[in-house]
Amino acid sequence: MIMDFRLLRSSSAFVCLLACLSNYAVASATESQAVGNHYAESLATASFDTSGVMHQVPLETIPDTPWGVSEIVIDQLLRADAMDYRPVGFYGRKSSYGMHNHVQYSVVSLWTWAIENSVLRGDTERLDSLIAKWEPFAEGRLRSKDPNHVDFSVYGALPLEIYLVNGDERALRIGLYYADRQWAKPSPDVQPDHGTFDAEEQLRLWERGLSPQSRFWVDDLYMITFLQTNAWRATGERMYIDRAALTMAEYLPKVQLKNGFVYHSPQAPFVWGRGMGWVAAGMALLLDNLPEDSEYRPMILKGYCKMMKSLLDCQSPDGMWRQLVDDEESWSETSCTAMFGYAFACGVRNGWLPENKYLLAARKAWKALLRYIDCYGNIGHVCTGTDRRNSRDWYMNRGTVNGDPHGQAPLLWLATELIRLERQDVENIPGVCD
Repeated sequence: MIMDFRLLRSSSAFVCLLACLSNYAVASATESQAVGNHYAESLATASFDTSGVMHQVPLETIPDTPWGVSEIVIDQLLRADAMDYRPVGFYGRKSSYGMHNHVQYSVVSLWTWAIENSVLRGDTERLDSLIAKWEPFAEGRLRSKDPNHVDFSVYGALPLEIYLVNGDERALRIGLYYADRQWAKPSPDVQPDHGTFDAEEQLRLWERGLSPQSRFWVDDLYMITFLQTNAWRATGERMYIDRAALTMAEYLPKVQLKNGFVYHSPQAPFVWGRGMGWVAAGMALLLDNLPEDSEYRPMILKGYCKMMKSLLDCQSPDGMWRQLVDDEESWSETSCTAMFGYAFACGVRNGWLPENKYLLAARKAWKALLRYIDCYGNIGHVCTGTDRRNSRDWYMNRGTVNGDPHGQAPLLWLATELIRLERQDVENIPGVCD
């Protein structure tokens, strides 16, 4: 018998045991047991007092509903340091996210979607706490890194989301600073940084209407889209959504394969799950906000449809997608499964995808993901950060992290879309992609 130790490490009881032994626990319990195949007795959750301070109180079980999972994922975020993200039960990675000097991009996505999710559910307690958590940034006591790179610029999506909720002009000013700096004319002495081009090429990109921060890396298609789309939502100024659409239109012909998939990079011809997940989510997010009269909409929708069809064919019987999506020998990976599930659910809600195929697949993915949620609300089996390499073994042998925001955020995206779908009649919608 062959044991998959990644799955063992993600089981609820084992994760809770490791967390307690590692002194990650903030509350104690005498026992952790499985409930069916999906749940475990919870050791801790959160409640709030009038000041927004969180306290630990016992909880019986982790629920299986998108609503309930949303609550525990958000509570994990609220308990954690946003600039040193390492929640209770986090393991599999030595360093935290942010390292005390910025809000890392996956934490930005998690935090921003937590706000949107709380608004959707009418959860004023968590919403107030999520916004209060940002107050030190509004006051200037904390500050994320300057927007000189896509990974740092995306932070602006967070204050823009806060502005959309409460009209805080400080949040709007900070958010637009990040959005506009992303398209600023590059300085002649700018230096390449983690994939960005030299000053001469950055200037050429800017003259073509693209951000100088463009790298033609697959994750750009979520990072740039997320920030510029939120700027469009906050201001109604068409230039922001047009920036995102132009970027997608320029990237897709360069990165997308005939079957709709994308390689991690031309130098790494492997269909890495999370890399493609950023593209799938970016296209869904963009199409969800892009005006119908956009000249770029037909080609982006075509690329989206092509990818979704191929993804449907590659979903495993248990509902998961794999670390290498098109490699049947590869292992199940949670972050990409949540990302693809979100892209499916968003497509069904908007009438792009037929519900009889894709909603079933999204719900199947959701049920599969529940097996990996531990007693603290962490999703396990998340591939650790992965740079590009022309080696199948490089991807197959990557480690996994428990409680990684690269998994927490997509899990919340999917939960949010499933909640939206509960309120909308999508039965028998044929979908424009079929």
